[in-house]
Amino acid sequence: MDKYWAPFVVHHQETLQHLVIRSAITQKFCVAMASCTKLKTLQLAGRLTHEENGALLWNACRTLHTLRVENCPLPTWDQSAVVSTSRLQRLIVDKAQWRCNALELLKQCPQLRYLSWRDSVSIMLPLQSMGQALLKDHQWPLLEELNLELITSKDQDLAMIIKGIHRLVSLRLVRSRFGPRCVTAIRMHHSTLTTLNLAMCSQVTSPMIQTLLTTMTALESLITGRIHYLDIVNGAPWVSVRLQRLVIAIDMKKPPKVELEEQRKKRKPSHRDITAKSPFETHQCAVFQRLSTLERLRFLTLSSPTLKQDEGQTLDLRLYAGLGSLSTLKRLETFSFKSLHQCMTIRDIKWIYKHWPCLRTISGQFAIVLSNRYEITSFLKRRGITVRGCPPH
Repeated sequence: MDKYWAPFVVHHQETLQHLVIRSAITQKFCVAMASCTKLKTLQLAGRLTHEENGALLWNACRTLHTLRVENCPLPTWDQSAVVSTSRLQRLIVDKAQWRCNALELLKQCPQLRYLSWRDSVSIMLPLQSMGQALLKDHQWPLLEELNLELITSKDQDLAMIIKGIHRLVSLRLVRSRFGPRCVTAIRMHHSTLTTLNLAMCSQVTSPMIQTLLTTMTALESLITGRIHYLDIVNGAPWVSVRLQRLVIAIDMKKPPKVELEEQRKKRKPSHRDITAKSPFETHQCAVFQRLSTLERLRFLTLSSPTLKQDEGQTLDLRLYAGLGSLSTLKRLETFSFKSLHQCMTIRDIKWIYKHWPCLRTISGQFAIVLSNRYEITSFLKRRGITVRGCPPH
């Protein structure tokens, strides 16, 4: 590295803005990086530097706007020898091995706007201390995008951070312990939060998801878990009408009382029972009606990352069941669903092709009957629509 790359970096010190390093850094190379007055983005990965070169490495970060650290050890943060990374606006940490105090590093970034932290085995991001710094010390006043993954801190610690952020625009808490306190805290950002990702958050319940959809008015992207149809039907109308991307599993499993009532009516049928829709069918139509209000949707996935394909009962995607209500989704480009129990026909698919003019990709198993599945797949492929999730033929 010293023989070729250090002189190369020095030669381009007045123009070099982006640098990716995946090998050991020597003292000479650290000095070369520090000479780059316009360096904006630095990505570090793999085996990096000896502890004695730590101050030189941090000094090279003084002009950065973006620092990305992936699966590598970082030297101790020595405040007596290091220049503050006061210009840093984006920090991405992916399983880094920290020998320095993570919170002290964050405090050296007062202009931080975006923080992404995927936790490593060796150290946890001190969420409680970070929350206190946000609430009491008003640290990071410009922070508006937060991405935390594999963080196992408590619901109240996450809520403290959410509450402490002045203006939250994007929140990604994959595999976190997002719970009731977080739901309460996030509502203060109802007019600014545009992106929310709660994939694989085990403590997120159906009523919580309904609350989010009825309070977060600025949402454009929502990735979440499973919501039960009765929470939708019995709840308030959705106000997240700006949504362009929605990933959600709608659970259509009937409660025991509904099952017993339907069985009782089947034993004593009447003319009215035969011609009228059952309460469950009416509820399913109501769920379709609720989805139809999201007219800006471009990407709709009716499943969740943790949902198995054959788990539970989902929406019946047929015109008979209420699919026709979704004629408002004129902007839909991608439609995906998980279910082994669909009984769609070519009539349903022709309706989709006619009423969703922007559709480019559809994913799912359309029908139990193999011949119907092949007929549907062939129809869509002949019209240039990409089909995924169906067996080849």
